[in-house]
Amino acid sequence: MGFFSWECCACHNSILNVYSSTLEFTDKDGNKQDGGWLSEVTFVGKANAEYLDFPSDGYTKDGTVYVSGMYNGYGSIEGEEFEFLDVSPKDYRLFHHECWRAVGEPDIEQALRDFAENDNCKYQGHFIDVNFCEKIKKPEGFALY
Repeated sequence: MGFFSWECCACHNSILNVYSSTLEFTDKDGNKQDGGWLSEVTFVGKANAEYLDFPSDGYTKDGTVYVSGMYNGYGSIEGEEFEFLDVSPKDYRLFHHECWRAVGEPDIEQALRDFAENDNCKYQGHFIDVNFCEKIKKPEGFALY
């Protein structure tokens, strides 16, 4: 299977794989950016038996699994033993890590209530156009709520 990805459920921009995020570009405000943050993801999911192997970042008392790291392009986070495809889309949300922070680091109840299921990425998280990246602004210093 080739590369595939989703859009961030908060900003609706592509979650890039770690191999394509080395891209450098100028954003819509004229600031130099590197694309690394577009590969840094946070998975927020329900703690349940559907996971084949439990993520190393562990559980919280509210029944939420939080796993952060670099998206590998094949449905999982580098160094973790589970794949997103092993989890029902209704049971998790996938964010760019910076977007997750910008929206207040929601737990699973908030994430499922406030954000729609992740859409498939038309760029497969790999085949991207620099013009696409130039339209994106890293969500540092602002909140989406």
